[in-house]
Amino acid sequence: MKEYPQNCFECLFAEIRVNKYSNLEEEWCVLAEKFIGMSRSERNSDCPLIKFDTINNPIWHNYLEWEDYINGMYNTRNDNVIVEQCKKLFKDKNLYNFMTETVKTWTKSADVNLSKTIFNRKAWVGQATCSYIKNATIQETTSAWVLLTEPQRKKANLLAQIVIEEWEDENIQRTPKCL
Repeated sequence: MKEYPQNCFECLFAEIRVNKYSNLEEEWCVLAEKFIGMSRSERNSDCPLIKFDTINNPIWHNYLEWEDYINGMYNTRNDNVIVEQCKKLFKDKNLYNFMTETVKTWTKSADVNLSKTIFNRKAWVGQATCSYIKNATIQETTSAWVLLTEPQRKKANLLAQIVIEEWEDENIQRTPKCL
């Protein structure tokens, strides 16, 4: 087993999950007793595996203020011409720039959709970008998405993840969480 800081309950838990150790019950119980009542940041202050990926305070705005809602992203429509335009947009060499522009322009929608890790944030970035650039609905974006190859989807998802992480760096105060 790796050596972790003495007071890192989360590291021990991660080690148990990853390596499926079954003989750590005694160590586990000692650490569990020690950390009852302590906050996550106090427990992990010395943790070498800290990754800032838990959002502390989700941001809320009234849906009538969401730029994606105002633009009609949630309307019902499936226009084949727009589906083809979205498909081309996902393959465009400037997709990252379009995604970044969307997130920086649609600030209230980005706040709501990117500050909650339970949401499918990559999907929202792609859908919002298609809505912002091509005035597409979610239905049209989804129809375009299924027409892409797996490598094209992976590339789009990677670019969306980069945009999300950049948005987090600029906008969110995060809490440490062990892997």
